[in-house]
Amino acid sequence: MDMDEDEKEMLSEARARLANTRGKKAKRKAREKQLEEARRLASLQKIRELKAVEIYNRHRKKKWKGDSINFCETTSCFDTFSLKEVLSEHRRILNLSHSGLPPHQIERMHSESFASWFAKHIENTNLSQDDPISNDLKSLARGPNFIGIRYEKFISNGFRFHTKEVERKRKTQNCGVIVRATTSSYSSIRDQNPISSELDYYGILQNVIELNYKGGRKVILFECDWVSKGKRLKLDEDGFMLASFTNVKHHNEPYILASQAMQVFYVEDPVDCNWHVIITTDARGHYKMQPMADVDTYLQSCIGNPKDDNDHEEIVWVQDDATGVEIDVDT
Repeated sequence: MDMDEDEKEMLSEARARLANTRGKKAKRKAREKQLEEARRLASLQKIRELKAVEIYNRHRKKKWKGDSINFCETTSCFDTFSLKEVLSEHRRILNLSHSGLPPHQIERMHSESFASWFAKHIENTNLSQDDPISNDLKSLARGPNFIGIRYEKFISNGFRFHTKEVERKRKTQNCGVIVRATTSSYSSIRDQNPISSELDYYGILQNVIELNYKGGRKVILFECDWVSKGKRLKLDEDGFMLASFTNVKHHNEPYILASQAMQVFYVEDPVDCNWHVIITTDARGHYKMQPMADVDTYLQSCIGNPKDDNDHEEIVWVQDDATGVEIDVDT
């Protein structure tokens, strides 16, 4: 096939473009393959972490992807008196072995190391087989079952809670959570006398997780995105508390007990959509009654025994302030 110089030049240019395109496709496929391999390795690493904390999700046949759960958040359904003794024993050991550390560092070490210490402590302790408290401690030391359950809706303390994912397709709101926590405040690292104070945390419910223990015990946890004091809370000139959840960071301890949760609603600020006014609410079926100092006094009062002003008055059933109408009964 005879071609002139222009045709040959066009053909060579087309071949060069085709080779360049094939090279780009090959590079893109190789890059996609590397990304896929990286995702696979990350997924395997996440599965190993999940196996380490022994928590999975049975809901919708998907594995629950979450963080490790603090041991102290899962102790509400067990004997409180026995757990307080064990907690005090661990703090005493830490104070003896780290006598030079300030109290806030001791508390941090206690929170981080208590779970592993407790498991070894119960394993090395001879507990009675027939004592129900001993059986509860053993179940707690072994940790929850391998399978956990995740819920999207849950009722606690008279409130109906929904996760944020459920409300994406709804106009109603039930994901607002408030919890009041008692915290210890230190003025400095040398402060040996911390001051206990109450601090409100406002959150958005992301997951409801049920942990099951041997012996029929179970614990319900709420996983939330939290804001507390700082730049994400402010008080406006009208006295309303506002919160901002825009790009909120994941909290290192996002879990609370379901029994600790109360409900709030978030109303978008018409001036700034990044801020929401916090509205507190009461549970359905709950009424705020006035405190009674004495039952006998209450029953004899006007509230317990209301006075009827018409007890001795004649009741009149005829209306005398209207114009009458004459009716001919013969017709």
